[in-house]
Amino acid sequence: MEIEYRWFTVDQSRALVSKANNGSLSSILKKALNSAQNACSNDVIALLALDGETVAGRIFFTYGHFSSASGNIRIAAAQALFTTTEYRGRGIASTFASKCNEMNVPCFHSGLSHRSLRLFEKLGFYFIDRSPVYQIPIHSKGILKEWRNRLDRLNAEDRKLSNVARILSQVLKARRAVLKKNASEFFCLPPSLSCLAIEQLMETRYKPFQIPWDKDLVLGAVKGNNSRLRVLALKNKSKTSEEIFFITIYNEVRQVRLPGGAKKVTFMNGLVNEIYPPPPTKKVAISLLRSVTVMAKIWGFDNLSVCAMTLGLEEACQSLGLNYYGRKSLAIQPNGLNKDLADKVKEPENWWCRAFNEDMVEEAK
Repeated sequence: MEIEYRWFTVDQSRALVSKANNGSLSSILKKALNSAQNACSNDVIALLALDGETVAGRIFFTYGHFSSASGNIRIAAAQALFTTTEYRGRGIASTFASKCNEMNVPCFHSGLSHRSLRLFEKLGFYFIDRSPVYQIPIHSKGILKEWRNRLDRLNAEDRKLSNVARILSQVLKARRAVLKKNASEFFCLPPSLSCLAIEQLMETRYKPFQIPWDKDLVLGAVKGNNSRLRVLALKNKSKTSEEIFFITIYNEVRQVRLPGGAKKVTFMNGLVNEIYPPPPTKKVAISLLRSVTVMAKIWGFDNLSVCAMTLGLEEACQSLGLNYYGRKSLAIQPNGLNKDLADKVKEPENWWCRAFNEDMVEEAK
């Protein structure tokens, strides 16, 4: 049967979710509604690939605004693209990305896999960012997953016992380097002081084009009221320094395969998405990563993925011996914009990304 692609608005999704007999369709649309709580009633929040009554794939949409001299520009963010195993290789992900051109608002896409990077390039998207991503294994499952990832890169003839042991030693060494006791120059502020510090930082974080922070969401996460987002405010331990950094970590729970077989286990990964202000040096970045990793260990995270949004962060990750995982690609389709705005949207310097962060670091020196 030919795959059918269907758009679902907020109102359509609510109507279907209210019917208990829709099975997986209802469950998927409920997730879409939960992730797009700021969407309007007629906004599209999901695009599904349907094979009869079977959901072969889906992509969700959330909405935000760009700040510009002419006012706010509405923007959609494509996220949570997924194709079920038996339908992969049939062009569903490519079709999803192509159909986003039918939306009447600019749509940006982000991805952590090599496949998404190649897909965006193939479709001619405009790239805003390609920051390298590094891994910090924390608990046993994170260590085993990192070990497996490194082993998977070896040819069969290279998987000698000596190489297997050497790779495990490298993983454990990197973990010890990050979790080195009392090595960080920063400490985590309590929730009440964190909220005050973050509100002040919000006043200074600005670029012509950006997705503004959701203040209620961020401050709620500081207090532990959001299961998918953790937020920290880290202050320099020195009494003579007022240096404070704001860090967001997204919580991803998924199933992963461990070494030696096909068995999968539940795995909690934290994605260190933003550090503001951007760390100016490798030394500062190492201290911040150590503080974040200690907190992630307390929260029970198995692993941290770090987007190196400045050269200092990249150098810190390399100095600690962390494993390079790939690149976080950020690309945009400037739908519905006139040429002047479309040209501005395509410029990385107008976005909150690595290019802008490194400019900020240079200005601060």
